[in-house]
Amino acid sequence: MEKIKSVFLLALKVSIVSGVLYYLTTQGRLNLRLVPELLNRPSLFFALFLALLLGMVFPSMVRWWCLLRALGIGMKLRKAVSVTWISIFFSTFLPGAISGDLVKAFYIRKEHPEHSKSLLFSTLLVDRILGLLAILLLAGFAIFVMQPFEGAGDGWELTGQILTGLICAFLMGGLLIIFPFSQNRDPVQRILSKLPASRITLKVHNAFTLYRDHKKTLALGLLLSLMIQLTEVLCFKLLIDQLSQGGAFTDLLAVVPIGEISTIIPVAPAGIGVGHLAFEYLFQSAGMSAGADMFTLFTLVRLIVLLLGGFPYLVYRKSGGPTMLDGPFSN
Repeated sequence: MEKIKSVFLLALKVSIVSGVLYYLTTQGRLNLRLVPELLNRPSLFFALFLALLLGMVFPSMVRWWCLLRALGIGMKLRKAVSVTWISIFFSTFLPGAISGDLVKAFYIRKEHPEHSKSLLFSTLLVDRILGLLAILLLAGFAIFVMQPFEGAGDGWELTGQILTGLICAFLMGGLLIIFPFSQNRDPVQRILSKLPASRITLKVHNAFTLYRDHKKTLALGLLLSLMIQLTEVLCFKLLIDQLSQGGAFTDLLAVVPIGEISTIIPVAPAGIGVGHLAFEYLFQSAGMSAGADMFTLFTLVRLIVLLLGGFPYLVYRKSGGPTMLDGPFSN
Protein backbone atom coordinates (compact mmCIF):
# COMPACT_ATOMS: atom_id res chain seq x y z
CA MET A 1 0.00 0.00 0.00
CA GLU A 2 2.80 2.41 0.89
CA LYS A 3 4.54 1.63 -2.41
CA ILE A 4 1.36 2.39 -4.36
CA LYS A 5 0.94 5.65 -2.44
CA SER A 6 4.54 6.67 -3.20
CA VAL A 7 4.14 5.90 -6.89
CA PHE A 8 0.87 7.86 -6.99
CA LEU A 9 2.44 10.91 -5.28
CA LEU A 10 5.43 10.78 -7.63
CA ALA A 11 3.12 10.59 -10.66
CA LEU A 12 1.07 13.49 -9.31
CA LYS A 13 4.16 15.66 -8.79
CA VAL A 14 5.48 14.84 -12.28
CA SER A 15 2.08 15.70 -13.74
CA ILE A 16 1.95 19.04 -11.92
CA VAL A 17 5.46 20.04 -12.99
CA SER A 18 4.90 18.88 -16.58
CA GLY A 19 1.58 20.71 -16.73
CA VAL A 20 3.08 23.96 -15.45
CA LEU A 21 6.04 23.83 -17.84
CA TYR A 22 3.76 22.93 -20.78
CA TYR A 23 1.43 25.84 -19.95
CA LEU A 24 4.27 28.35 -19.69
CA THR A 25 5.84 27.08 -22.93
CA THR A 26 2.62 27.14 -24.96
CA GLN A 27 1.81 30.63 -23.66
CA GLY A 28 5.22 31.87 -24.78
CA ARG A 29 6.35 32.60 -21.23
CA LEU A 30 9.15 30.03 -21.10
CA ASN A 31 11.93 30.39 -23.66
CA LEU A 32 14.49 27.59 -23.35
CA ARG A 33 16.56 29.17 -26.12
CA LEU A 34 18.04 31.45 -23.47
CA VAL A 35 19.85 28.45 -21.96
CA PRO A 36 22.40 28.06 -24.80
CA GLU A 37 22.71 31.85 -24.85
CA LEU A 38 23.81 31.78 -21.22
CA LEU A 39 26.22 28.90 -21.86
CA ASN A 40 27.69 30.84 -24.78
CA ARG A 41 28.61 33.65 -22.39
CA PRO A 42 31.28 32.04 -20.20
CA SER A 43 32.04 35.26 -18.31
CA LEU A 44 28.38 35.64 -17.29
CA PHE A 45 28.05 31.98 -16.40
CA PHE A 46 31.28 32.01 -14.37
CA ALA A 47 30.22 35.18 -12.51
CA LEU A 48 26.92 33.53 -11.54
CA PHE A 49 28.72 30.32 -10.57
CA LEU A 50 31.13 32.16 -8.24
CA ALA A 51 28.32 34.29 -6.77
CA LEU A 52 26.28 31.20 -5.91
CA LEU A 53 29.29 29.36 -4.52
CA LEU A 54 30.83 32.16 -2.45
CA GLY A 55 27.77 34.27 -1.71
CA MET A 56 25.14 31.61 -1.06
CA VAL A 57 26.51 28.11 -0.49
CA PHE A 58 29.58 28.89 1.63
CA PRO A 59 27.80 31.39 3.95
CA SER A 60 25.09 28.79 4.60
CA MET A 61 27.81 26.33 5.63
CA VAL A 62 29.42 28.86 7.98
CA ARG A 63 26.03 29.78 9.48
CA TRP A 64 25.26 26.19 10.46
CA TRP A 65 28.81 25.63 11.74
CA CYS A 66 28.50 28.68 14.01
CA LEU A 67 25.19 27.39 15.37
CA LEU A 68 26.78 24.01 16.08
CA ARG A 69 29.77 25.53 17.86
CA ALA A 70 27.58 27.76 20.01
CA LEU A 71 25.92 24.67 21.53
CA GLY A 72 29.21 22.93 22.18
CA ILE A 73 29.02 20.54 19.22
CA GLY A 74 32.68 20.39 18.27
CA MET A 75 32.47 19.86 14.54
CA LYS A 76 35.36 21.26 12.54
CA LEU A 77 34.56 23.71 9.77
CA ARG A 78 35.96 21.31 7.18
CA LYS A 79 33.58 18.58 8.35
CA ALA A 80 30.63 20.98 8.45
CA VAL A 81 31.41 22.03 4.88
CA SER A 82 31.59 18.38 3.82
CA VAL A 83 28.27 17.45 5.46
CA THR A 84 26.55 20.53 4.04
CA TRP A 85 27.90 19.76 0.56
CA ILE A 86 26.53 16.23 0.80
CA SER A 87 23.14 17.52 1.98
CA ILE A 88 22.82 19.99 -0.89
CA PHE A 89 23.89 17.26 -3.31
CA PHE A 90 20.99 15.09 -2.17
CA SER A 91 18.64 18.09 -2.17
CA THR A 92 19.33 18.31 -5.92
CA PHE A 93 17.39 15.08 -6.40
CA LEU A 94 14.94 15.25 -3.49
CA PRO A 95 12.04 17.71 -3.81
CA GLY A 96 11.79 20.68 -1.49
CA ALA A 97 14.38 22.74 0.35
CA ILE A 98 13.70 20.90 3.63
CA SER A 99 14.99 17.57 2.23
CA GLY A 100 18.58 18.73 2.55
CA ASP A 101 18.05 19.25 6.28
CA LEU A 102 17.00 15.61 6.65
CA VAL A 103 20.29 14.54 5.09
CA LYS A 104 22.16 16.87 7.46
CA ALA A 105 20.28 15.33 10.36
CA PHE A 106 21.40 11.85 9.35
CA TYR A 107 25.09 12.78 9.13
CA ILE A 108 25.26 15.00 12.19
CA ARG A 109 23.65 12.23 14.26
CA LYS A 110 26.15 9.66 12.97
CA GLU A 111 29.07 12.02 13.60
CA HIS A 112 27.98 13.07 17.10
CA PRO A 113 25.94 10.28 18.72
CA GLU A 114 26.93 11.64 22.15
CA HIS A 115 24.51 14.55 21.70
CA SER A 116 20.75 14.21 21.89
CA LYS A 117 18.68 14.27 18.72
CA SER A 118 16.72 17.26 19.99
CA LEU A 119 19.92 19.28 20.42
CA LEU A 120 21.16 18.40 16.94
CA PHE A 121 17.79 19.09 15.34
CA SER A 122 17.67 22.46 17.10
CA THR A 123 20.67 23.68 15.11
CA LEU A 124 18.92 22.73 11.86
CA LEU A 125 15.66 24.35 12.91
CA VAL A 126 17.27 27.63 13.94
CA ASP A 127 19.38 27.59 10.77
CA ARG A 128 16.26 27.27 8.61
CA ILE A 129 14.29 29.94 10.49
CA LEU A 130 17.14 32.45 10.24
CA GLY A 131 17.05 31.96 6.48
CA LEU A 132 13.29 32.50 6.38
CA LEU A 133 13.53 35.61 8.55
CA ALA A 134 16.08 37.11 6.15
CA ILE A 135 13.67 36.54 3.25
CA LEU A 136 10.85 38.30 5.10
CA LEU A 137 13.05 41.22 6.18
CA LEU A 138 14.38 41.85 2.67
CA ALA A 139 10.99 41.65 1.00
CA GLY A 140 9.37 43.78 3.71
CA PHE A 141 12.15 46.37 3.48
CA ALA A 142 11.73 46.63 -0.28
CA ILE A 143 7.94 46.92 -0.20
CA PHE A 144 7.60 49.43 2.65
CA VAL A 145 10.84 51.42 2.66
CA MET A 146 11.82 51.50 -1.01
CA GLN A 147 8.21 51.23 -2.25
CA PRO A 148 8.86 49.35 -5.51
CA PHE A 149 6.38 49.25 -8.40
CA GLU A 150 3.74 51.51 -6.84
CA GLY A 151 0.25 50.81 -8.07
CA ALA A 152 1.07 47.18 -8.87
CA GLY A 153 -2.27 46.12 -7.40
CA ASP A 154 -4.09 45.13 -4.26
CA GLY A 155 -2.28 41.80 -4.25
CA TRP A 156 1.00 43.45 -3.33
CA GLU A 157 -0.69 45.57 -0.68
CA LEU A 158 -2.02 42.37 0.89
CA THR A 159 1.43 40.77 0.55
CA GLY A 160 2.93 43.73 2.35
CA GLN A 161 0.43 43.43 5.17
CA ILE A 162 1.13 39.71 5.54
CA LEU A 163 4.89 40.36 5.57
CA THR A 164 4.43 43.04 8.22
CA GLY A 165 2.48 40.65 10.41
CA LEU A 166 5.03 37.86 9.99
CA ILE A 167 7.99 40.14 10.69
CA CYS A 168 6.34 41.55 13.81
CA ALA A 169 5.52 38.02 14.97
CA PHE A 170 9.12 36.89 14.41
CA LEU A 171 10.59 39.90 16.20
CA MET A 172 8.15 39.70 19.11
CA GLY A 173 8.72 35.98 19.41
CA GLY A 174 12.47 36.51 19.30
CA LEU A 175 12.37 39.06 22.10
CA LEU A 176 10.28 36.77 24.27
CA ILE A 177 12.42 33.72 23.56
CA ILE A 178 15.75 35.35 24.41
CA PHE A 179 14.35 36.94 27.58
CA PRO A 180 15.91 35.02 30.50
CA PHE A 181 12.83 33.33 31.97
CA SER A 182 13.52 30.36 34.20
CA GLN A 183 12.47 27.05 32.65
CA ASN A 184 9.66 26.48 35.15
CA ARG A 185 8.32 30.05 34.87
CA ASP A 186 8.42 30.62 31.14
CA PRO A 187 5.06 32.25 30.22
CA VAL A 188 5.73 31.84 26.51
CA GLN A 189 5.97 28.08 26.87
CA ARG A 190 2.69 27.98 28.80
CA ILE A 191 0.90 30.12 26.21
CA LEU A 192 2.20 28.12 23.23
CA SER A 193 1.17 24.83 24.81
CA LYS A 194 -2.47 26.00 24.73
CA LEU A 195 -2.46 27.21 21.10
CA PRO A 196 -3.03 25.22 17.88
CA ALA A 197 0.06 23.57 16.37
CA SER A 198 1.66 23.72 19.82
CA ARG A 199 3.90 20.76 19.06
CA ILE A 200 5.66 22.66 16.28
CA THR A 201 5.75 26.06 17.98
CA LEU A 202 7.13 24.57 21.18
CA LYS A 203 9.93 22.90 19.23
CA VAL A 204 10.84 26.24 17.67
CA HIS A 205 10.65 27.96 21.05
CA ASN A 206 12.82 25.34 22.75
CA ALA A 207 15.36 25.42 19.93
CA PHE A 208 15.83 29.19 20.22
CA THR A 209 15.98 29.15 24.02
CA LEU A 210 19.20 27.14 23.66
CA TYR A 211 20.74 30.26 22.11
CA ARG A 212 19.72 32.71 24.84
CA ASP A 213 23.36 33.10 25.83
CA HIS A 214 24.54 33.19 22.21
CA LYS A 215 22.85 36.29 20.84
CA LYS A 216 25.95 37.23 18.80
CA THR A 217 25.76 33.87 17.05
CA LEU A 218 22.12 34.49 16.15
CA ALA A 219 22.98 38.00 14.89
CA LEU A 220 25.82 36.61 12.78
CA GLY A 221 23.52 33.91 11.43
CA LEU A 222 20.95 36.52 10.41
CA LEU A 223 23.63 38.64 8.70
CA LEU A 224 24.84 35.61 6.74
CA SER A 225 21.23 34.83 5.79
CA LEU A 226 20.75 38.38 4.50
CA MET A 227 23.97 38.04 2.52
CA ILE A 228 22.65 34.83 0.92
CA GLN A 229 19.37 36.44 -0.10
CA LEU A 230 21.06 39.59 -1.40
CA THR A 231 23.37 37.46 -3.51
CA GLU A 232 20.38 35.73 -5.08
CA VAL A 233 18.80 39.10 -5.87
CA LEU A 234 22.07 40.26 -7.47
CA CYS A 235 22.19 37.08 -9.57
CA PHE A 236 18.71 37.76 -10.92
CA LYS A 237 19.67 41.39 -11.53
CA LEU A 238 22.68 40.28 -13.55
CA LEU A 239 20.62 37.81 -15.57
CA ILE A 240 17.78 40.20 -16.34
CA ASP A 241 20.18 43.00 -17.32
CA GLN A 242 22.19 40.78 -19.65
CA LEU A 243 19.50 38.55 -21.17
CA SER A 244 16.21 40.40 -20.81
CA GLN A 245 14.82 43.94 -20.70
CA GLY A 246 16.28 44.80 -17.31
CA GLY A 247 14.56 45.73 -14.08
CA ALA A 248 14.99 47.92 -11.01
CA PHE A 249 17.00 46.47 -8.15
CA THR A 250 14.34 47.52 -5.64
CA ASP A 251 11.70 45.58 -7.60
CA LEU A 252 13.83 42.45 -7.55
CA LEU A 253 14.52 42.96 -3.86
CA ALA A 254 10.83 42.37 -3.22
CA VAL A 255 10.13 39.81 -5.94
CA VAL A 256 13.05 37.37 -5.62
CA PRO A 257 12.81 36.60 -1.86
CA ILE A 258 9.06 35.94 -2.14
CA GLY A 259 9.63 33.75 -5.19
CA GLU A 260 12.28 31.82 -3.32
CA ILE A 261 9.70 30.79 -0.72
CA SER A 262 7.82 28.91 -3.45
CA THR A 263 10.80 26.59 -3.99
CA ILE A 264 10.24 25.13 -0.52
CA ILE A 265 7.04 23.45 -1.73
CA PRO A 266 8.06 19.76 -2.11
CA VAL A 267 6.94 19.09 -5.67
CA ALA A 268 10.20 18.95 -7.62
CA PRO A 269 13.92 19.49 -6.91
CA ALA A 270 15.04 23.14 -6.76
CA GLY A 271 11.41 24.27 -7.02
CA ILE A 272 11.16 23.42 -10.73
CA GLY A 273 7.64 24.02 -12.02
CA VAL A 274 6.21 25.78 -8.98
CA GLY A 275 9.13 28.22 -8.96
CA HIS A 276 8.67 28.89 -12.67
CA LEU A 277 5.03 29.77 -12.17
CA ALA A 278 5.69 31.88 -9.07
CA PHE A 279 8.51 33.92 -10.63
CA GLU A 280 6.55 34.47 -13.84
CA TYR A 281 3.60 35.83 -11.87
CA LEU A 282 5.76 37.94 -9.55
CA PHE A 283 7.77 39.44 -12.41
CA GLN A 284 4.58 40.35 -14.27
CA SER A 285 3.09 41.89 -11.13
CA ALA A 286 6.18 44.08 -10.85
CA GLY A 287 5.96 45.16 -14.49
CA MET A 288 8.87 42.98 -15.62
CA SER A 289 9.01 40.11 -18.09
CA ALA A 290 10.70 36.71 -18.48
CA GLY A 291 10.32 35.66 -14.86
CA ALA A 292 10.11 31.95 -15.73
CA ASP A 293 13.11 32.28 -18.06
CA MET A 294 15.25 33.97 -15.42
CA PHE A 295 14.29 31.29 -12.90
CA THR A 296 15.29 28.60 -15.42
CA LEU A 297 18.75 30.12 -15.92
CA PHE A 298 19.31 30.71 -12.22
CA THR A 299 18.19 27.16 -11.39
CA LEU A 300 20.49 25.73 -14.06
CA VAL A 301 23.54 27.37 -12.49
CA ARG A 302 22.36 26.49 -8.98
CA LEU A 303 21.95 22.82 -9.87
CA ILE A 304 25.47 22.72 -11.30
CA VAL A 305 26.81 24.21 -8.06
CA LEU A 306 24.79 21.79 -5.93
CA LEU A 307 25.97 18.79 -7.93
CA LEU A 308 29.51 19.53 -6.77
CA GLY A 309 28.43 18.02 -3.45
CA GLY A 310 28.77 14.62 -5.10
CA PHE A 311 32.55 14.82 -4.75
CA PRO A 312 32.66 15.05 -0.92
CA TYR A 313 29.99 12.34 -0.82
CA LEU A 314 32.24 9.98 -2.80
CA VAL A 315 35.21 10.87 -0.59
CA TYR A 316 33.09 10.28 2.50
CA ARG A 317 32.00 6.86 1.28
CA LYS A 318 35.55 5.91 0.34
CA SER A 319 36.77 6.82 3.84
CA GLY A 320 34.28 4.34 5.33
CA GLY A 321 31.98 6.91 6.93
CA PRO A 322 28.24 6.22 7.28
CA THR A 323 26.14 7.19 4.27
CA MET A 324 22.48 7.57 3.54
CA LEU A 325 22.57 4.09 2.02
CA ASP A 326 23.42 2.53 5.36
CA GLY A 327 19.98 3.05 6.84
CA PRO A 328 17.48 5.63 7.99
CA PHE A 329 18.06 8.34 10.56
CA SER A 330 16.80 6.33 13.49
CA ASN A 331 19.53 5.83 16.02
